[in-house]
Amino acid sequence: ELETALGGNGVQINSGLSFVQNFDGNWIGSMTSISPKQMYLINTNATIDIELSGELFEISEVEITLNNKWNWIGYPLSNTVSVNDALSNLTPVEGDQISGKNSFATYFGENNGWIGSLNTLEPGQGYKYYSKNIEQTNFVYSNNTRGELKANVTTDDNHWIPNAAQYANNMTMTA
Repeated sequence: ELETALGGNGVQINSGLSFVQNFDGNWIGSMTSISPKQMYLINTNATIDIELSGELFEISEVEITLNNKWNWIGYPLSNTVSVNDALSNLTPVEGDQISGKNSFATYFGENNGWIGSLNTLEPGQGYKYYSKNIEQTNFVYSNNTRGELKANVTTDDNHWIPNAAQYANNMTMTA
């Protein structure tokens, strides 16, 4: 159980749709379970390492549902995969966006694909997905690794990397 793994350092666990909050050792809220389909923000009062365990599942069984506007989605694969490859089973709408902690990519149509600073999706990370599609869409991640890229590549001129954990309500901009 996630709350137990956090111990007395847990403050809040938020899925974007529901949350639980620690009040004097009692976890109160509407969230009752965690899922590989979701992304979670965890607020702690100290830096901690946690170890979670669960049941194995087939990636084909983890169908992600995208509603119009913002969705918090999990990334259940155990390997790093390029954004284009990981989302190849999705039919995005031009202008859709996927955001990680420090980078994002926007879909610019079938000929251009996903363009931006987010090049790969990584295990253990969650993502915010903005869907411009009015209709609810479902997809399963592709485990195709042919386009695997190195993640977190920086240049010598990049001297400041913000700690995204300090900014719960960050945003991206395409200009």
